[in-house]
Amino acid sequence: MGKSIIVLLSAVLGSTAMATTVAPAATSSSSAGSSTAAAAPKAAVSTAKIAAPAATKKFALELYNKTATSQQALLDGDSSVATENYVGGTMDLGGGQKIGIRQYFNLAMPENAASNDFKMASTALRWMANDFVKPNDNLGLSTEFRAYLPTSEAARFETKENGSLRNYLFLVQKLGKFEVSGNLLSQWYSQNQDFKEPDAKGVRKPNKESYIVPYAEAAYSISESLTVTQGIGYQMTSFRAGESARVGDWYTTLSWQALKQLTVAGTLESEPNFNADRPVQLYRPDETSIILELAAKL
Repeated sequence: MGKSIIVLLSAVLGSTAMATTVAPAATSSSSAGSSTAAAAPKAAVSTAKIAAPAATKKFALELYNKTATSQQALLDGDSSVATENYVGGTMDLGGGQKIGIRQYFNLAMPENAASNDFKMASTALRWMANDFVKPNDNLGLSTEFRAYLPTSEAARFETKENGSLRNYLFLVQKLGKFEVSGNLLSQWYSQNQDFKEPDAKGVRKPNKESYIVPYAEAAYSISESLTVTQGIGYQMTSFRAGESARVGDWYTTLSWQALKQLTVAGTLESEPNFNADRPVQLYRPDETSIILELAAKL
């Protein structure tokens, strides 16, 4: 988990009105081949926890920002800030299908630093199919594919990766004001080497091989503009060097469609580490994030 504040919210399918995730994050930005100077909470699912407002235009512009801090950082008085952002666009192909492109970027503002740290992250090409399987009006299966190009500084100079492919599957059941979903995020990396380039201390960390997250959500529409969502997931990361990491994900999100084109969400997320030499426990300060996300579609 990170010790600083991070940024923005991710729209999965523009037509998804409730909080069906498509995002854990890896580590949202890191999964896209980027990194921040001030480490950000993984929030893997949270990068798509809330959907941007639906757009009726054939072409739409997407803007996203996510800001987060760990509970430990607040307790320590750490004022470092890191943001995770993207600018993108989508084109409606009809029949529930869309294509799009996103450019991710990060901005870190470390505490007591003389200057901020801006890093260009990956470019993502997207294809989405909303309700491509729909047995009835209340049940639907949607998907999204993303191809992350190795355009980020991290991909070019740290991981030396060739890019990665990510897929989301969302099975959503509507029950009046309730909506429940079973979801799967899977990402596969094409790497040239087992380890990253040495960091400032000369340490070489392993490169990722795959990242898989099954997760489920239950959402309740308090009003037409206000929705509360409870989610649970399990993050599984495999590395080329043969190692693996297992992290849980338990989060509560309150999303508000402030305007027709703007959604705001706040999330409290706990990511207990199953690899740590201590009992698994929810809401440890160093494994808990407080996240603010903004998503706009124009």
